[in-house]
Amino acid sequence: MENQLNRQDVYRVCLLTILFGGSSLTSLGDSLNPIDPNVITLRYFLMGASFSLLLLSSRFNQRYSSNQAIPLKLTWIFLALASLIFDIIRGDLFSFRDSLWMLVGVPIIFFYSLPRLMGLSVNLLIALAIIFSSLFYIFVSLVFYPIAESSSSYASYSGIFPNPNQLGFISATMACGIFIILSAILSEKKTMIDKSWRKLKIFILALLLLLSFSIILVANARTSLITCLAMTILLSKDLMKNTGILIATITSFFAISVATLFLLPSEHILILFSNINNIHQKEGLSGREEIWAQTLSDANLIGHGSDYFEDTFGLGAHNTIVSTLGHRGIIALLLMLILIIVNFYYAYSYLRSQSNNPYASAPLLITTGFWSLSMGEGMFGALGNSMTMAYLLSMGVVMTNYYPIMPILTDRISSQKLLPPSSQRLLPPSSQRFLPPRRSQRFLPPASREFLPSDRSKNQTKL
Repeated sequence: MENQLNRQDVYRVCLLTILFGGSSLTSLGDSLNPIDPNVITLRYFLMGASFSLLLLSSRFNQRYSSNQAIPLKLTWIFLALASLIFDIIRGDLFSFRDSLWMLVGVPIIFFYSLPRLMGLSVNLLIALAIIFSSLFYIFVSLVFYPIAESSSSYASYSGIFPNPNQLGFISATMACGIFIILSAILSEKKTMIDKSWRKLKIFILALLLLLSFSIILVANARTSLITCLAMTILLSKDLMKNTGILIATITSFFAISVATLFLLPSEHILILFSNINNIHQKEGLSGREEIWAQTLSDANLIGHGSDYFEDTFGLGAHNTIVSTLGHRGIIALLLMLILIIVNFYYAYSYLRSQSNNPYASAPLLITTGFWSLSMGEGMFGALGNSMTMAYLLSMGVVMTNYYPIMPILTDRISSQKLLPPSSQRLLPPSSQRFLPPRRSQRFLPPASREFLPSDRSKNQTKL
């Protein structure tokens, strides 16, 4: 599959970047530092505008309905429906709005419209949007709140955010996008033409990855560090198979690290090593175990509503599973646990079935990153942040995995791009039986439909 983006792809990356970046504006406040109402208004405006433009691009065409990942779809619907019913029973109008969005808005936009709109490039577009939207917050933090000035007492660095963990989550989210593209580089075929370009991409990715890890360390964000390590483990198998890329990545990472240590002022280096030393000295759960134990003790079938944690503890649960237990109840928690298991199963199955798609690891990496970060923060909101948006969209990618013969289609796409029209190869007869029926091909996305063989070419193949 080609990695080049056309104009429409660039346009969609910009809109996704605005969508992801806008959703993360909610991280600029917490229970102790309420967010400015003007920022909330800006958040809804940016997300509403990007949603509208993306949906207009898709022309609201919902005729296609995939038969893939049915258990994943049903689990999501049951979770949203149960939450909606419990909200009605409790009379929680605020939570009712979120549950209605989960039941109606999320499936229409994230599970159908956006994946179909972006076609075969969807995983690459998600990765780029994740990187650009996260990099913006990191850049603004470093420019307006320099590390040396903000952390003169060796306290954890938080940048423009009120809590260092929120900056760590942004950095871990950017690392997820970097890992997706790095995984694609590992699966690309080696050619002499793109050898220098591959080295440049590896160098840029290593630079961004070092920046991400450095921010996590100075922010003293352990959950984010564990998340990055989990995503690294997922890539370790591919890295071991590509020793050349592994050596190039390690070399670039080491060279950039050494150069950074020589170029940074001494106070920055002291802050960095001080925070590295302080990571293991933090309390085990930073007092969260008391909140979790009380929530478990107060648990009931339908939950206590959206204000439970603020009214009881004065702050959030700092864990998505515990938050669901206190907010939506035991039944919703069980459905969420089923969702996690089913989601990982289909994300892994998607990776295995898309052998010729270099970005097929995106759903699995995003799912791993999302649920790892969920262990330290409530991520399962109606709109959430950039990682929540990417997670919902990655589920849509798995659900709209149109047909398991996508590797055959991508091979044909590559051959059509590399050969002139007069020399384009036809699909072999052994592959014809894997194609969907002619009556169903009109529901395929435009990005895939144009590469199916015509009736004329199909007859020529039989001859």
